[in-house]
Amino acid sequence: MATATKKKPEKKADKKIGGSPGVLIALPCRLKGKSTSPKKISIGCTIAKEFITPSKAYDLLVFRRITAKLAVGKVAAATAAGQGKLPGLEDVDHEIEAVIQTSRVSMGDEDYSITLNFNLKELDGDESKLAGFAGRDALLTIKSVGELTADDLDDEDPDAPDEEADDDSDE
Repeated sequence: MATATKKKPEKKADKKIGGSPGVLIALPCRLKGKSTSPKKISIGCTIAKEFITPSKAYDLLVFRRITAKLAVGKVAAATAAGQGKLPGLEDVDHEIEAVIQTSRVSMGDEDYSITLNFNLKELDGDESKLAGFAGRDALLTIKSVGELTADDLDDEDPDAPDEEADDDSDE
């Protein structure tokens, strides 16, 4: 008599799926241009489809707040153990660990495109912490994933001065 076996549930983003403790996944990527606004710095990023499935990309990168390390240079090549040497990595090391917001993933023929948004407050207002990242090959090591909240998506700065007085003068 045959016994039925249960299908194992698909791994969720909150479980350990990377090879290192405390790492969900490490993704070799290519950083694009950098743009700065009064509250954030955004860096475009492409990830080859060979490194992540569409469902995992959705689970980890669509409307998410990720705690991650972004590294370029020797430090990224050394961390990408088992993935081979990443082409284009120079000898200069740049690394930052931060909470990064992502909102969507665009799927191309060979890669995914995302925008990594860094809150300037978290960087202590120091844009130079991201100097040397744009236009480089990198390693994005995701350590934890959470969903964005309405506050994260709000364009208004909660620390901005109250402007009700200006609205009252129009009456």
